[in-house]
Amino acid sequence: MSTFATPVQENNHAVRERIYSPAEFERVLLMVHESRLTGQVILDCAQGGVCNIRVREEQKLTPP
Repeated sequence: MSTFATPVQENNHAVRERIYSPAEFERVLLMVHESRLTGQVILDCAQGGVCNIRVREEQKLTPP
């Protein structure tokens, strides 16, 4: 008897993450607006300030 389950559906995703300095905040917001980006904009903070900005996009890959 097998103890492994067969997945009903398996999804693969491509993740693209870019890191910007806090000085580029306005440029990042403009890029998000102009490119109609879908994903996350993450502010990484340390000691009460923003140390970098991460932009994370994720797209579902369709099988050939």
